[in-house]
Amino acid sequence: MSHPSDPYSNRSCIRPLPALLNAACAFFSLNGKHFIYLFGGYSDKPISSQLIAVDLDEEAWWFVQVSGDPVTGRMASSMVAIDKSLYIFGGRETSDSSSPVLASFCVAEYSANHRQWSWVVRDQPYPPHLPPLGYGGHATPVYGGKKILLTMGRDEFEGVSLLLRLKY
Repeated sequence: MSHPSDPYSNRSCIRPLPALLNAACAFFSLNGKHFIYLFGGYSDKPISSQLIAVDLDEEAWWFVQVSGDPVTGRMASSMVAIDKSLYIFGGRETSDSSSPVLASFCVAEYSANHRQWSWVVRDQPYPPHLPPLGYGGHATPVYGGKKILLTMGRDEFEGVSLLLRLKY
């Protein structure tokens, strides 16, 4: 069954929303509609690399198909929406506390012409001038969405705040 509020595809809406631990979350607006996007996290299955759209106006949700090669599944990552892009930072590949922290980011971009999401950056390592950011940090748009403030999450290092220019 297709849903009229789904601006991206004719996918059916499924309920209830999966219970995901440590999924990244970002608010996104498009054409006057309001969405929450969830990426990654885990439940009783391995760490997810799925993107979920939650239509706040229609109280519906669906898995979003993102074109391009898949990205690494992540838990405890950070995500922020700016314009028609979702930026996903850091996290871990497993729920095991000894697993390495990811020092990379991904960017998914929405094309209104094609009505679809695409991975435009996949698991790109952080620039060398950035210190390790850990996992479970936060990403916030600043300076009118021209930069992203990344705050450090959990790791063996002390907390650090820094700005990342939006060039990928």
